[in-house]
Amino acid sequence: MTSRATTLDYVLPSYYGGPQPETHIPPILELYRWRRRQWQRQEAVRESQCKRLMKTISRAYTQVRYYRRLFDSVGISPKDVSCVEDLDSVPITDRQTIQTRPLQEVTASNVDLEKCIRRCTSGSIGRPLMMYMNQREDCLIDMTWAFAFIENGQRLLDKCADFHSNPNKYAYTRWFERVGIWRRATVSALTKPVEQMALLRRVRPDIIRGNPDDLREVVSVIQRNGIDDIKPRLVFTMGAFLDDRFRALIKSVLGTDVFDYYGSAELGCIAWECSMHEGYHINSDSVVLEVIDSRGNRVRPGESGRLVCTGLIANTMPFIRYDTGDVGIVEDRKCRCGRTFPTLSRLQGRAYHFLVLRDGSRVAPFVLSSQIKNIRGIEQYRVIQESVTQIDVEIVPDKEWTENARELVQALLKRITHGEAVINVKICGSIPRDASGKIQSIVSKVKHSI
Repeated sequence: MTSRATTLDYVLPSYYGGPQPETHIPPILELYRWRRRQWQRQEAVRESQCKRLMKTISRAYTQVRYYRRLFDSVGISPKDVSCVEDLDSVPITDRQTIQTRPLQEVTASNVDLEKCIRRCTSGSIGRPLMMYMNQREDCLIDMTWAFAFIENGQRLLDKCADFHSNPNKYAYTRWFERVGIWRRATVSALTKPVEQMALLRRVRPDIIRGNPDDLREVVSVIQRNGIDDIKPRLVFTMGAFLDDRFRALIKSVLGTDVFDYYGSAELGCIAWECSMHEGYHINSDSVVLEVIDSRGNRVRPGESGRLVCTGLIANTMPFIRYDTGDVGIVEDRKCRCGRTFPTLSRLQGRAYHFLVLRDGSRVAPFVLSSQIKNIRGIEQYRVIQESVTQIDVEIVPDKEWTENARELVQALLKRITHGEAVINVKICGSIPRDASGKIQSIVSKVKHSI
């Protein structure tokens, strides 16, 4: 079981937030409460979440025109939402809906936006979304990540190497880093591995943190060259689907455990793995997570569905029943670690990462990745479903590549698509990043019903 909090842990600066002098103490106290609540009875966790939810709904209805009109359109008032189940009657909101509304409609009327902090999403599922939050909300969003990092062993004096596709966004030194607390070196995912290696050797990080796609190449270089002087104590991954093959590669090459995190710019850290690796603990004090089907109904435990979240931190620009575009499975079981936060048993990826078959059924990305990993000779790949009858596969080969590998890839995708699609395999030198700076291994251009 993970050890309980220590007094030193509570005096923690915000993650990516910088100093928040007039609002710093309340987020620290919230962090303390979160760390205690995760061990409390499920009834206490649920009661706390419902109280936060009621406040969120009441403030959104009172202060945000978009949500007031949305609730009124279906005959809902704040008093009708007193628990998570009551959210079923609230319409779902997606990113595009918020982007097409005037800013004054989706933000609180009693807030001066000129004094707010602005954050932007990566834009990996389309046009980036600009968000607004006050200093306290910004710090609390950062604390959701700090909470999960601490639970998995990050210490105050650790040095972190953060891989980013947009390194300029974090190219600043925070005040607490100057005194040796939570020091961070930003590594550009866009530079060559030799430059990344030089920085890692210079920093000698205790923790390496980043998107699996950003870490993939440098880990492969370390493996191929037998490099043994980069040994972080921990590796944290987030921002993309972490398949079992790459998880095993990281553990083998770097000799350390890997913890995966699920979150977003809009909601902070939503869920995270603990040392048991039995799923993702949902941060119930900061978010309500639902798993719904294509008709908007909540699925049963163990069933796959789209992840819809309600943020319990931000009131400046609230997100209520917000469609994340991700797909996963939630389980009604308790983790062996003893935490009572509900568990997201599996993240299956973005909805547009699912292959869609002619009969409308879908193939989750992990199904494909778990099988393609057994084909020798592939360093990197990308599968692009142009239509239900055409799939293009781009492959960066390694030294074990043979034409037999091409035939195996074609046979695998033929089997998955029941022989109803033409499979085109193209050999290339590299896989380009998308507009958000990410490398998507599986992309479907076919309309999804989920």
